[in-house]
Amino acid sequence: MENISPKTIKLFLLDGDPTGAKKVQLSNWSGMAFVIPRNKLEVVNKREELGRQCLYFLIGGTSVSPEVYVGEAENFQKRIPQHQSKDFWNICVVFLAKDENLSKAHVRFLEATFVDDCKKANRAKLHNGNSPEGSKLSEEDESDMNEFKQNIKLVLSTLGYTFHEIASVSDKTYEKYFIKAKGLEAKGIYTAEGMIVLEGSQVAKEETPSIHEYLHNLRSEKLQEQVISDKGDYFEVQQKITFSSLSTAAGFVMGRTANGWNEWKNAEGKTIDEIERKSLEKK
Repeated sequence: MENISPKTIKLFLLDGDPTGAKKVQLSNWSGMAFVIPRNKLEVVNKREELGRQCLYFLIGGTSVSPEVYVGEAENFQKRIPQHQSKDFWNICVVFLAKDENLSKAHVRFLEATFVDDCKKANRAKLHNGNSPEGSKLSEEDESDMNEFKQNIKLVLSTLGYTFHEIASVSDKTYEKYFIKAKGLEAKGIYTAEGMIVLEGSQVAKEETPSIHEYLHNLRSEKLQEQVISDKGDYFEVQQKITFSSLSTAAGFVMGRTANGWNEWKNAEGKTIDEIERKSLEKK
């Protein structure tokens, strides 16, 4: 996410339930958001705002393997019933403008750029079948929408949804970690968000019988999405993959249940567990 100035985000619990529907507002922003659990959709028809032009996200899956659909609608109240056949989602997050100045062209532009970002970020299974074409905006409108988009990203990330964030590993201060097993080598960078497995990493093709089902499914999905490619004796990572869990990253690479704290090692052979413990001892 681009550097931005400090902000205040306000959450209003529409029914007083912290797990229920929420209205979200950001200081000095003309936009706003509604977070609506699937079992609270009755809220949609009670809010006049949700009859407007909007951008929305349907979010589901797990923290290990999130899933998302990006959409736009002239009227969310009429649009959301059409998504009842989609089983994967349990939360919808809807963005619109307080001043009602979002046009069809604006939200189509936002939809297309977010779909593109989600593909590049490679953090979640994207349920959009095709890439939307978007809309051609004037120079002024495109600038406004890019700023609007950054605020949407800020709100999403604050809510814990980072499926749109493209991993940046250009900072040379990050130390690389490796898993070397069965003649294969995977490399990654450990950040505040977890382990980023880098392009060119080699992934074991063979899976142990005891592998967790979610790991098996995740490996299959990444192969189908061509995030990893078949090189004969192994798979090779084609795009950065961000894992919130070190162990999930290790298990993905090794084709078996693994303790990522012990499997990922730096160039000197020290595990992340050793390095982190020493860091805490110094403090």
